[in-house]
Parts: sequence; C-alpha cells; structure tokens
Amino acid sequence: MKLAIPLVDLVIVCECGKCCSLIVENQNLLYQILCDLTSQLRGEEGKIILSHNNRVLQISKSLELFSQFVPFELNKKILINKVINRMQKLAMDEEHYYQTNELIILLESYLLDLSVELTGDIEFSKITWENIIKAVGIGFTENYDSLAEKILDYMELVREYDSEKMFITLNLRSYISDDEMNKFVNDVVARGFKNINRVEYKAINLDTIQKLAEAKSLVKVGINDFIEAGFISSNQLVKVLGNGTLTNKLEVEAHAFSKTATAAIEAAGGTVVKL
Repeated sequence: MKLAIPLVDLVIVCECGKCCSLIVENQNLLYQILCDLTSQLRGEEGKIILSHNNRVLQISKSLELFSQFVPFELNKKILINKVINRMQKLAMDEEHYYQTNELIILLESYLLDLSVELTGDIEFSKITWENIIKAVGIGFTENYDSLAEKILDYMELVREYDSEKMFITLNLRSYISDDEMNKFVNDVVARGFKNINRVEYKAINLDTIQKLAEAKSLVKVGINDFIEAGFISSNQLVKVLGNGTLTNKLEVEAHAFSKTATAAIEAAGGTVVKL
C-alpha cells in the first residue's frame, strides 16, 4: 500500500509484512496530518491518499489509526459484529444447520413452558441465531501481559474477520521499551500479514480432546481420531483452541494451535504436532 501525504510531498510505501517509521518533529504538521486522517476515518474528505496497485482506497475502510493504548481494546464493536456475522453463517451452513435449528426449537419450547407458569398472555419475539449469539456476549480475551502482543493479535484478527488494512500507531514507543519495539517489528515481519486468503479450520477445544482421550484411553490424539469420533470430515483442517481443561499428558496432532492451547498441552507434559 502507498500513503501519499501532500502536506510534506511524501509517499510512504508499505509492503505487506513490513513496518515503516515516520518521525514528525513539527507539532503543527503532525496535528494537520492527524486531523486529515481522523476526518477521513469518519468518512469525510481529506488530502491524504491511500492506494494499492494504483487503486485509491477509502481510508475509512482500509486504514486503522492506533492513538489510544490505555486501554487498548480488542473487542471493538465493528470487529465483534464481523465475528457475529461469521458465526451466524457458520451456524447455518450445511454441517451445522440441523443442530442450530434443534437448539432454537428447544429454546422456544422451554420459554413456552415457562410462560405457562406465569400470569398473563406472554409473547416472545422470534428467536434467531443472531440474537442468541449477541445474548451470550461474544468477545476475545483481553488478558495480555504485553501491549505489543495484544496489538499484533488485534491486527491478525482484523485481517481474519474484516479485510487487509494499513495500521498506523501513534507514539507507540512511549508505551513499550526499545526491546519490545524491536520484537514487535520483527514479529510483524515474521507473521507476515501476507495471506489474504483465509484458511478455514474446524475448531476443537481442549475439553473435547480430554474427553476423547479418556473415553478411548489415548496417549496420542490426531486427525484420524477426530474423524472417527465424527468431529471433522476427512478433508477438514483442525485448529485446537484453549477452551476447557487438559489433565492428560498427550501428543496432540492438528493443523494449527492457539497459543493458550499449546501452553496448556505442554503444561500437562504433552507435545503439539503441527501438520
């Protein structure tokens, strides 16, 4: 992507998986640049131009400016809405449609049973899967020791659930050490943020693996075990997530692991095998 700043006749070229630094010592100039960016982020007009492959992009849709780090929130409304939309589509796909409808029918029946025991003619709004998801309060864990790691994870979540964007941090060096900043830059390059083609995984939690291992007396849990148990089809990729508790020492085989899942498996004395 390219960010053209006419105020200083400057074009910043930022390739995917790369970090660029801009030092602005003139406070008034910095103020003008930030005013222009924030105006465009609100959908208003401005002079700064963001482009990719010679195509002008809307800054409001293709750029995020991080200026507040205390607190820095992962659970921004626009991102959570994207997650809800993705979960809603997943719930209504061919694999989950029957189970989703069964759950809605069960919930409607339960509410009707409760209403019979109450005084008055009680009505209910139509129950939808979207309403159910919103009611349970979907969100990402905010428990991070490192601000830099939290920002990196947020960037990955945006790429996963929203779109490819340019991210600008304002005075991040004021909040993290030089060592953390160097690691942050290296991690951006290492993680790449290059793959805009999202990989679909079937999520399997630690508690599911624990139950499977106990039921079949397994010391190694792999793809074939998930297929035999009916958790996945033969062509699905598996990502192990950290929900639940794992007490058995296991060798767990999957295509991807969350950091919390990896930590829990290793804490129990086990190992992860990434395919």
